[in-house]
Amino acid sequence: MGLYPFVGILRNTAVVIAIAGMFAGPTSLEAGTVPPAGLNWQIVNDVFAEAVRQQSIQNRGFLPGRAFQSNQTPTAPAPAVAPVMRKSAKTAAQAPARTTETAQMQESSDGKWGWLSEIRLGVLKHSVPISTSTPKEEGVDGNVEVLFTSPEWLGWLWSPRPHIGASFNASSDDTDMAYSGLTWEWQPFGNFFIDASFGFAVHNGRLHIDGADEDSGRRREFGCKTLFRESIEFGYRIKKQHSLSAIWDHVSHGGLCDDENEGMDNAGIRYGYKY
Repeated sequence: MGLYPFVGILRNTAVVIAIAGMFAGPTSLEAGTVPPAGLNWQIVNDVFAEAVRQQSIQNRGFLPGRAFQSNQTPTAPAPAVAPVMRKSAKTAAQAPARTTETAQMQESSDGKWGWLSEIRLGVLKHSVPISTSTPKEEGVDGNVEVLFTSPEWLGWLWSPRPHIGASFNASSDDTDMAYSGLTWEWQPFGNFFIDASFGFAVHNGRLHIDGADEDSGRRREFGCKTLFRESIEFGYRIKKQHSLSAIWDHVSHGGLCDDENEGMDNAGIRYGYKY
């Protein structure tokens, strides 16, 4: 809204004052003087000119329908400055150590030992009556097993680790075996883990024993040279690299190649070192 309405009010007020002055009597002036008629119109013109001048000044910064415009040139806002994070001397000193630690971890997993996952060594009780009740063969087995990093192409099988291993009986007469397969690992909580494996084993034991044989009733009859091998292992990891576990493994052919299938169970403890 402009000042044009106020200009009209001022102009009308001036006109009223001028008319009143024209008809004013001698009592308003000194005796014997006649008020000049042109004086009142001069007042009107002066008031009106002053109102127009004030309106012109206001119009320079404010026009109807537009926001107020200042004569001052607007300045652009100062760009925001991002806060500078200051590192303490302690943080700066820790940075190189953490970088070195990360590099060592990457070298351990991706370096020359990247294909090697873990080595486990154990002592097993030979031929324990768990799934088989025939009390044949005895003694202690030394066990060694190597687990490899799971390759990408085994991802569809939940990324098991390939393994190879062997169990050697302390007696020269009882059965030794070498085996290979896949190991799946599950960590239910904390550092505890459960391993399950499946694969195949070959052995130097007896396939069939006649009644007149001196090994009859003492050696196990496996029926086939190549057997299935399964194992279950429960363990605990110490500082992520070392582990202690209890294992049970079983070998048999499942009745696929011969009538003789006594199979065998071994159970014991193992120590593992993970790369």
